Amino acid sequence: MSGPDDPASQLSTIFPSPPAHYAAHAPALRPLLAHLPPTLPPGAAAQNDFLRAGGYLTDADEDVPFDLREALQPPRVDWIVEDGGYDVYGERWPIPEVLPGLEEMGMQQLYPKDVTDRRPALHSLLRTLLHTHLSLTRTLLEPPPPLSEDPFAQVQEKVNHIQKAAINMHHLLNELRPVQARETLLHLERAQLDRRRRETREMRETCARLRGVLSALKEEEQSAARARELAQEEEGRKAEEERAQEKEEREREESAGEVLMGLVDAVR
Repeated sequence: MSGPDDPASQLSTIFPSPPAHYAAHAPALRPLLAHLPPTLPPGAAAQNDFLRAGGYLTDADEDVPFDLREALQPPRVDWIVEDGGYDVYGERWPIPEVLPGLEEMGMQQLYPKDVTDRRPALHSLLRTLLHTHLSLTRTLLEPPPPLSEDPFAQVQEKVNHIQKAAINMHHLLNELRPVQARETLLHLERAQLDRRRRETREMRETCARLRGVLSALKEEEQSAARARELAQEEEGRKAEEERAQEKEEREREESAGEVLMGLVDAVR
């Protein structure tokens, strides 16, 4: 009888404990593996003697209770394939993974073996389950049978039939897991495609808005430059007019001076 400390029962619990070989992957042990030569004899004793002789283990350190080269050896995939499967949490998984049939698990199969479309079979099993459940309810509401008969015979028969129908439905649904995985993958790919199309559309709209803003800024800059040119031209025109007026005034002053000088000379 397996107890709570049995490794098999520990691996098959809902929340299993870490496997026993997790201790070999401690951070302090992995560097020691690099110091072990390939010619060292196998075994923990020879390994510990070598590590202590080389100073990799001090007197304060405890001996490693297992062979590091064996415990930390990476798994060989070819060995797993050659063995035909691998163990995970106490269960054997074959390679390639194959769903065992109901008859292989010792259960009666209630639907045809060569069924391709599983929907009619699932509907039939569901009707069988509901009909058997109603029949079980009627049996429980009937008066009890005579004492010479087993009162639980009919009930147990219907319960077993309900259990068989439920297991058959569960097995059919498990056969649809690849279809579900394929549809889920297609859904994810469609969602990614839609997201990328949406992001591309948003990027194009953003680029169009940016081009509009840049075009407006360019037009504003051109308008400002044209306004500056017009202002500079206006300032230049005004400056030329002022210089012309100043020149005209100087000429008038010079003419007036010459007239006055002529009058002075005439008076003399």
